[in-house]
Amino acid sequence: MRSKTRKRRPVARWENSSITDAKKTEGFSREVFEIASRQLAAQKEDLKNIRNQAAITSALTGLVAATGASALGEAGLSGHNLPPHILGMGAAVWIVFGFFFFALFFSARVLISWKACTFDHSAKFILDERIKGREPNEIYAQLATESEAFFDQNEDVIKYAHRDLTFAVFCSVALVPAWLLFIF
Repeated sequence: MRSKTRKRRPVARWENSSITDAKKTEGFSREVFEIASRQLAAQKEDLKNIRNQAAITSALTGLVAATGASALGEAGLSGHNLPPHILGMGAAVWIVFGFFFFALFFSARVLISWKACTFDHSAKFILDERIKGREPNEIYAQLATESEAFFDQNEDVIKYAHRDLTFAVFCSVALVPAWLLFIF
């Protein structure tokens, strides 16, 4: 009786292992680039959220200022119970005005782009480099390196935007006790 065992086919092995190494390197470079791209996308979302919060802070600042001004009326804004200090207005008026101004100022600094952020790469650069004959793994490695530099530059912008947002929120919240100076 014959055995029904089959012979295994020999596994094809490349004589030149540089082809498989190049594919592994390209895959690794592509993964690193994709990780860096996701980090940049997360940063973009963070900056967008900070700017949305700054817009809300501006609106709340205006609401608090309008509510306080309408509650006190014209007599309240003249600082009737406080002696005039500067330009005929009492200290409480200047405190309210200062908090209002700085809340809007710091919110505007967040909303207006003072420094540029880079979140994407140029498709033209990638195509030009490929046309010049560069290997995809080299291009991915360069893009990953550039993404890391973009990330660091963007972090500084986000840090300052967050700091300005904190100041804006503080000034906006401080408007409430400042309005109370008129009442007591």
